[in-house]
Amino acid sequence: TTARAEREPMASLQASNEADYIILQFLKCVSYAVYLFLQLFHIAILSGTKAETMKTVAIGNFFLSVCIGFHYFIKVWSPAMHGHPPATSQITYILYTMMFGTMAYSSYLRDPQERAQAASVSTMFGVDKQF
Repeated sequence: TTARAEREPMASLQASNEADYIILQFLKCVSYAVYLFLQLFHIAILSGTKAETMKTVAIGNFFLSVCIGFHYFIKVWSPAMHGHPPATSQITYILYTMMFGTMAYSSYLRDPQERAQAASVSTMFGVDKQF
């Protein structure tokens, strides 16, 4: 466990103050659930448009987010709730960051006509933002 703890950044927090670690994991869980809800809301907004590429990207991003969340649940959350250190390494967090960066970049890859359609739908919700 010592070798694994050295590779896992959150293991030192868990070892030094388990209560703070559990609170942090709970806050991460709630924040991620809100993030997934916002993604579903975005998909719902796009469902009223003909922006097929944007819908496909949004649905793909949602499923990738669910997979990342499920992996985090299995490798970090579950062990934390049983008093064990996370079963991950720093590479896992680097991969999470790269995946979220790819999802963020994919939001810029839109057809100009689809942007106009999404903008017209967003004005119905009072959002005055250029896509």
